[in-house]
Parts: sequence; structure tokens; C-alpha cells
Amino acid sequence: MKICSSCNARFESSGWTCPKCEYTPPEINGFPALAAESADSSEGFHPEYFEQLSSLETGNFWFQSRNTLILYLLEKHIPNLGSFLEIGCGTGFVLAGIAAAFPSSALTGAEIYGAGLQYASRRVPGAKFMQMDALNSVCQKTSTSQ
Repeated sequence: MKICSSCNARFESSGWTCPKCEYTPPEINGFPALAAESADSSEGFHPEYFEQLSSLETGNFWFQSRNTLILYLLEKHIPNLGSFLEIGCGTGFVLAGIAAAFPSSALTGAEIYGAGLQYASRRVPGAKFMQMDALNSVCQKTSTSQ
């Protein structure tokens, strides 16, 4: 299910063009940008850190342990995982673990910083990715629907 950023219409399709108003979100580095104005912001995180983060995750105890815990919980509670959306996917480290454990699942990663999507898409080539600001998108949708 998708919600058009322009007219708030709900639709399902493989693409991002709204069938009601024909709005198509812009792209950043080939990814749909649902909050393009936030893609290069550095509030709380500097996008240039993605390169360093990407190289550290594989051999780091914290990241490996976190993935082990996430996979354990998914396998225990959702053993037939059909689809998964990770909001704040960063470099795709968690999605890569999920892709290995659930190879037939449809995976989607969302990240506010366009720079992170480059790393994530290389790490999990079978997943779909988008740039979005989940906090502001949720707040805006909630306030407009009330």
C-alpha cells in the first residue's frame, strides 16, 4: 500500500506514480524520494559516516549480536515472513541478515539519508529501497487524517 505525497490517495502498484493525480516523487540516486528536502540533512547523524559504518558492521560484536537477536525473534514469532519493511535501514546490515535467513521474503528498506541507500542497495540487491522521513511522514499523515 502506498499513499501519494501529493493527494493522499492510497494505491497499490509496482511503481510510484499515483493513479489518481499522476504525481511521481522525485528520485535521489535512483531511489524514490518521499522526503527529498530531508535527504541531505545532518540532524543527529552525518551522512558521510555511512562509509565507515558499512566497513565496521560486519566484524563488530554489537552489530552481529543485534542481528542474531532480531533474526531469533523473527524466526520465533514470524517463521513464514512474507515481507518486511525496515525504517532507518542505514547501510542495509540488518536487511542483509534477514535476506539470508528468509530468502523468499520481499524486503524494503527506507532511509532518510540518500547516501545510506547506496550502501544498502549494494548489500541487499534483491530489496527495494526508498528515501523517506518516517517521523515527519507519520506525523503529517496523522495530523491530516484527524
